[in-house]
Amino acid sequence: MISRLGTAASACDRHVPLVALVLAGMAVVEMARPAPAQQWRQAFPTVQWRHAMAYDLLRARTVMLGFNVWEHDGTAWSQSTATGVPTIGEGKMVYDLSRGRAVVFGGDLQAGGNTSEYDGITWTPRTPPVSPPARAGHAMAFDLARQRTVLFGGFDANYSGLADTWEYDGNTWTQVSTAAAPSARSDHAMVHDFARARTVLFGGHDANGFSAETWEYDGIHWLQRTPAVAPTARGMHAMVYDATRARTVLLGGSDGSILGDTWEYDGSTWTQSNPVTAPPARFYHAMAYDVARARTLLFGGWDNIRGLADTWEYDGTNWVQQSDFAAPVLSSRNVMAYDIGRRVGVILDGAMNTWEFDGATWSLRHPAAAPTWHLNHALAHDVARRRTVLFGGSGANGMLNDTWEYDANTWTPMSPTTSPSPRYGHAMVHDTARARTVLFGGRDANGYPTGTWEYDGASWTHGNTSTTPLGRIEHAMTYDVARGRTVMFGGYLLSGSGTLWRSDTWEYDGTTWLQVAGAGPSARHDHAMAYDLARGRTLLFGGSDAGGRLSDTWEYDGSTWSQLNTTLSPMARDGRAMIYQVARGRMLAFDYDTWEFIPAATPTFTRHGLGCPGSAGTPSLDAPPNAVPALGTAFPLQLAALPPQPGFAYLAFGNVIGWNGAPIPVSLTPFGLTGCELWVAPAIGTLLPTQNGAASLSLPIPANPALAGVTLGAQAFSFDSAAPSGLGAVSNGVILRCY
Repeated sequence: MISRLGTAASACDRHVPLVALVLAGMAVVEMARPAPAQQWRQAFPTVQWRHAMAYDLLRARTVMLGFNVWEHDGTAWSQSTATGVPTIGEGKMVYDLSRGRAVVFGGDLQAGGNTSEYDGITWTPRTPPVSPPARAGHAMAFDLARQRTVLFGGFDANYSGLADTWEYDGNTWTQVSTAAAPSARSDHAMVHDFARARTVLFGGHDANGFSAETWEYDGIHWLQRTPAVAPTARGMHAMVYDATRARTVLLGGSDGSILGDTWEYDGSTWTQSNPVTAPPARFYHAMAYDVARARTLLFGGWDNIRGLADTWEYDGTNWVQQSDFAAPVLSSRNVMAYDIGRRVGVILDGAMNTWEFDGATWSLRHPAAAPTWHLNHALAHDVARRRTVLFGGSGANGMLNDTWEYDANTWTPMSPTTSPSPRYGHAMVHDTARARTVLFGGRDANGYPTGTWEYDGASWTHGNTSTTPLGRIEHAMTYDVARGRTVMFGGYLLSGSGTLWRSDTWEYDGTTWLQVAGAGPSARHDHAMAYDLARGRTLLFGGSDAGGRLSDTWEYDGSTWSQLNTTLSPMARDGRAMIYQVARGRMLAFDYDTWEFIPAATPTFTRHGLGCPGSAGTPSLDAPPNAVPALGTAFPLQLAALPPQPGFAYLAFGNVIGWNGAPIPVSLTPFGLTGCELWVAPAIGTLLPTQNGAASLSLPIPANPALAGVTLGAQAFSFDSAAPSGLGAVSNGVILRCY
């Protein structure tokens, strides 16, 4: 029996040092690496266009400045926490290698010429004694040989084209007069060719339309070049200088239509590159050359339909997509469910497209069938049946009471024998302990129903509870796995006296609703809630109240609400969707942009799931009050409610995600333990002697910084021939989060 529960069980040896045992157990757990303090952080850049990028050679980072500041280290984007970030509009940025600074100029047509510098820590506004007039649509490049930032053209506040040349030495801007110069233009691109000590300009939009001119500037003269082959006329393209191959690289732009071609210029001629793969056509994108990795990095732009948020790299031969941060179409009330078996969040967006998020990328799915247009519907993931369930909402012809299920390949309309009334604005969760999807509230043809409904995959059942919350709409619910409770907060309803905002907290145990006393978040609707499995907390974010949209974050531990102070927060919006990604230990919130909540870097201990009874009751796995799994300490685990006679219990360690291809929890009925569930996938474990109905274990937690943020699940099996199963019973699970 035990060997069937985990392949590592037969290797269990009480003589194996427990430290090695625990380390082996931790090694199979998927790990998260939280930041030092609790905070919200944007998961990755949102769509950007007319943004600016430059490569910081000293720190080996590409800096992107647009709606906010991001840095790319050659592997991934991370949001910068630098202070004093300028608002650039259509400003341009270059990296001044001689001073180790990124230099930004312009973009704000209503103010004077704005110059800012970034040293990798702080953005500093500069006030040079002389500056170019305010402009946008200009181009800049850094002349390494002369240690000058060179600026040309753009348009002013009257949208008149400019043909002036300026240089910045870190102290002041100086206008340069040349005998010849390109015509007044905007939306051109410039780079500095280090090998030839020339600034190269191509294209743009002048009085005659789009240009196909190539110009070079040596610090004294502008000289027009006439290569035999050149890109077609265009503007809004992007260029970088590939220092490794001594080539100027150009991509895309617009000539009235959208372009996606790649060109290279060696100082004599332009050559069109024909990569096997290439980014989709675009304009107003940005590029930078990553010197350390010899790659051209591209991000974002506009494709004539939408803003883009994809990252591409070019090695001189081919373009390779690094990530595609396209995201669902914004809906007025987003809902999302977490499929723990496949480790993805599932959402139906405002256009009824099915999207999945794996922690790194949003992917647009193409199921064989899908629901027609729904609004204010509800979603929940049925863990036991591996199905995402949709119910109700508003359709093109009114309120709906249809039930759909999604199995990762197709949406299937279900035909339950009974169903709740057609409604919208309701909430649903999946009760994993009872394998039921629970629905409450919403608005139907008769008002605000107060009945509780449950769905088992075949039919909806109307539950008769002794107490029930008031009816409401646009409330939030989540399932507290540790306590086996559905938690509900907030919402509103309309009455003859106006809008009644709700600030009450309720819990449902499968039999009755119980109102929780105590203060909490202010009354609101359209907020987001999800349960943090590792820490045993319900997290609430945002929503709207009578005064407008909110951006506060709250946490509920099963008895008390606490407001969290975070260094950053998502933009105040209602209708955010939120899930807890078990595989990554992150709370994810989505509404146009994608944010993650990083909890405080402190050790936590949480009960997880429910046990099943033996002859002395249901075994309980716990720890003394206030005990936490801190690095470098011994953590006390305690087993109780075991048979009184001496015997053994098997304590297993592993992950809380899935076992043998099945998502947690896994029914143990096929193993003879009827009604019992596996809440921790056993990867390794140890036998504990029991005495007087109890057992204990002092678990050494190594003082190893590499274990900071590691989560480890544990669950016990009690050998008990007098148990209802005739074999034994299992305890609840627990989760240790080490710091």
